[in-house]
Amino acid sequence: MRTSKRKTPAAVLRSVIGIKDIEMAEILRCSPATIHSLESGRLKLSETMAVRIAHETGAAVSWLLEGKPTLPVSRSGKPYTRELFERARAKEEDPGDLLYVIVLPVACGSAIKSVLRVASRNRDISLAVYKIKRAVNDLINEFCSPKDIASDKALNFGPPIPDIDIRPVRRKKRSSSNRKRQV
Repeated sequence: MRTSKRKTPAAVLRSVIGIKDIEMAEILRCSPATIHSLESGRLKLSETMAVRIAHETGAAVSWLLEGKPTLPVSRSGKPYTRELFERARAKEEDPGDLLYVIVLPVACGSAIKSVLRVASRNRDISLAVYKIKRAVNDLINEFCSPKDIASDKALNFGPPIPDIDIRPVRRKKRSSSNRKRQV
């Protein structure tokens, strides 16, 4: 990540968020050069860009336009955190409850199936299973209470998944004489 000298609110904000300059440029639909210019102070932050930054990140427009490189403030006036950024980004990608409940689990299941297939081919299945279980457990711990876990059997992984050797089984080629006898 390109480090910023934190001379401007834009620089401080990206530092708190913890993303690369190119990622910030993608979020704001501008060039990395624009991000560099805003962060260094070469380019004055316009009201239009401040509103866009606030909309995309959840930071307060007033804090951005104030121009002081102090700790960021959210739109609600509370101290700004990475979690507030993630929540602002999640709202931008919110397609509605129906997609979350029906389509997303299927899509995630397909993606996980593909990851496991490739990992198996590359003989990394144990690592892939470990990382998938860890990611799911992190999500469970972040979003579910112990009561949720107790009432929903799907949230309980149960006993550990054993390491299984699922390398493709190679079949022996039959000789031409064996094929003739079976016909």
